[in-house]
Amino acid sequence: PAATRTAPTTTSSLSAFSYRYPTGSTLSSQESASKDGSGIWSASSGWPSVDENATVSFYAYANAPSSAYVYKDGSKVFLNFDVDETTYSQADLLVATAADSYAHSQGTIGFQFSHACGAVRFSLSKTSSLSTYSVQVHSVRICNIPCSGTYCFNDDTWGDLSGNKNLTLKSYENDYPTVT
Repeated sequence: PAATRTAPTTTSSLSAFSYRYPTGSTLSSQESASKDGSGIWSASSGWPSVDENATVSFYAYANAPSSAYVYKDGSKVFLNFDVDETTYSQADLLVATAADSYAHSQGTIGFQFSHACGAVRFSLSKTSSLSTYSVQVHSVRICNIPCSGTYCFNDDTWGDLSGNKNLTLKSYENDYPTVT
């Protein structure tokens, strides 16, 4: 069967992520961190320009599509997310938060990522009531799936789920598989 998503993201396969942090009433521009060949992480910029004893909150995310954006509303930070319609390239959306001061952390922040939105695997099988039939599969679709939403880093909730789509997981052109 054809794959319908990328491989699950694990600690060892995560090689880059983006992050932002509050700068007063707004957020910093998007920063990034990446892992080199020997497993050492480095950030695209240094520690924020604040007093070394001031606690800085960081909001990190990985595998977000390029259309995703992070914003602050009051004291909360959100990630607006649209699912790519191409199911063959779905990946798990990972998120993490961390807060520390430079004086305490010496400029090193650790993140524990969690899966805010995971891709789903499907399998098909016949029920016993169809045991005497052969079934030809032309396509596999899931319907009315929300494809857009807003994730809140502060309380791990989703809101504004919308944009329901019908997604084709697999479509067979001519050589339809038969389930016997």
